[in-house]
Amino acid sequence: MKPVINKKEPRKTPRKPKGLGIRYSDIDVQKRIEIYNFVMEKAKEMVSENKLNFHELSRIIMKNYGVYVWPMTIRDWIVKGKHPLRSPQLNPITKAVRRPPEPQIIPETLGLLYSDLHFHTACNTLVLSLTTPYEAFARKIALLYSKYGHTSIAPTLCGDEPEWRLYIYLDRTSWNRVLTTPLSSLNKEEIRIFLTRVIDGDGWLTLQYRKRRPTFYISISTCYAEKAKILSELFQRLGHQATICVRMPRTYNVSGRVIRQKRREYTIILYRKGDVTDFLYNAKFLHPMKEVKRVWALKMINSGLDSEKSRRIWRYLHQVEKTAKLYSKLKSALILSEKYDISNIVRDLREKYAESVRFLRQLQATLTV
Repeated sequence: MKPVINKKEPRKTPRKPKGLGIRYSDIDVQKRIEIYNFVMEKAKEMVSENKLNFHELSRIIMKNYGVYVWPMTIRDWIVKGKHPLRSPQLNPITKAVRRPPEPQIIPETLGLLYSDLHFHTACNTLVLSLTTPYEAFARKIALLYSKYGHTSIAPTLCGDEPEWRLYIYLDRTSWNRVLTTPLSSLNKEEIRIFLTRVIDGDGWLTLQYRKRRPTFYISISTCYAEKAKILSELFQRLGHQATICVRMPRTYNVSGRVIRQKRREYTIILYRKGDVTDFLYNAKFLHPMKEVKRVWALKMINSGLDSEKSRRIWRYLHQVEKTAKLYSKLKSALILSEKYDISNIVRDLREKYAESVRFLRQLQATLTV
């Protein structure tokens, strides 16, 4: 016979840490504001003395207020810029309305997840994140998801490169089905949107010359053979002929950084004029510079510009894109310089941006000749 186990009665008062004071989540809002401001003042003093310690801050709060605040919570306040207030009246941004996905957003999300967008779950929240050097691109994506949940954009350091990081907070329950949507269930229009978003992240539009005539290519790069095969099949479902090129691991230089590849690179190329024209005519990119290049590519294809003039225009657009990237990175670095000592990075970016602007003006002068 099994012994009878008496079930414990539900706790009437909130649980408190053993041997510690009142929990931070159990105090009223005004007390939270007071503690938060106190922590920020103490943190500034510690930073000025080069001895910032989150555990020490927790002990100081306990000594002064009798309230226990977890050291990692204090770290999130200071390092990640999180705000502890969850009251809709005091901080409405943290309580944005989370809406379920609409049918038209599903291919958009799948395409972005296939390229630069990443996701993770936290309790009942699905968090999408994106890191990019283009602030305008991050803001375009944030605008796309603004009616479905809360979005935030902030400058960040990736190694020694200042970039922009986007976070999108969505309802996990209703958005989980988007992540599990099979690509085989998409119709032709949804496939076109999906491929457009993949190109927004991992693709580019190239102008090459064959027999002194300009020819446009649409390319997508990936390090996964299975992914390249799937993208090629999706182009075929649209009636386009795509070619997969394989490049062995290599070492190359990008803006002074030496990058060593450890995996093969697969490039899906759309090169037939009719396929490229049809795809560009029906596509609309979120990336501002890729959208500008798309419009100009269609103008060049339709007007039949001579090779020398089209080459000048395309070189100018390429330099505009490079200058916009440097401007965005410089803006991020200037904001980050208020927290970190990155004066050398700011100085290098200023020099590169000034040089890029000078070259852009030279190219602009050649367009009027």
